[in-house]
Amino acid sequence: MDAQPTLFLLDFSQRTLGLNLDGLTHDESLAAPAGGNNANWVLGHILVHRDKMLALLGQEKLFDSEAAAVYDRGSEPLADGARARALDDLRADLARSYDLLKEALGRATPEQLAASAGTRPVAEMLLFLAGHELYHGGQIGLLRRGAGHAGAIR
Repeated sequence: MDAQPTLFLLDFSQRTLGLNLDGLTHDESLAAPAGGNNANWVLGHILVHRDKMLALLGQEKLFDSEAAAVYDRGSEPLADGARARALDDLRADLARSYDLLKEALGRATPEQLAASAGTRPVAEMLLFLAGHELYHGGQIGLLRRGAGHAGAIR
């Protein structure tokens, strides 16, 4: 087992998230479609799951449990923005988490990746979480268009 597939997906996700977030304002990130989450929540949710990846690799998380609770599955919508982190802060966390994950994945040993992460080996769980991130990254692309911006991926 190696970390290359996860690194490949994270590289792709980081590039597309950067493009889709480019030009989006904090206020625009708080606008949500009927029945859906806003871009601020989706990005924070991605970061909560990047923290899960970091933990699987033995690294410290960026979010404490209080910050993570705002963006975890089933949390209250961020409609008014009172609990939302600033979009610029989330973007900085995205860059930092990417750097930390690249470094940790580059150091990961085959034994570490083959270790159990519950019902799956760490390597499989990392791939699952990277796929989860790609799913939500696509949502940010749609939310970008909903905010009146042109599509960023061409």
